[in-house]
Amino acid sequence: CYKCGRRYKGEGRAGFDPTRGRIFCLKCGRVSETNPPVDPLSAKFLIRIQSGAENNWDEIVVGPQELEQARKVLDLHITFRLGKRPKSWKYLERKN
Repeated sequence: CYKCGRRYKGEGRAGFDPTRGRIFCLKCGRVSETNPPVDPLSAKFLIRIQSGAENNWDEIVVGPQELEQARKVLDLHITFRLGKRPKSWKYLERKN
């Protein structure tokens, strides 16, 4: 948690603050449309993306719900960082 410093252990739900690009525990904040929830598998997936590690991708199994949470988090964070939503985002929204 970026607010209280408690380390996320991959258990239970957390929230994401797009202005900080970090997660917070539910004791320190509330999830909302602008601070979406992040489940453990989604968090693990996002941590892996952020780490830049190129190995062991097959160890992470994510389903549609986790991908949707990751998409929401990345959309909010990228939009905040750029100051606007990128036009190319529509290509990332396409669902296969």
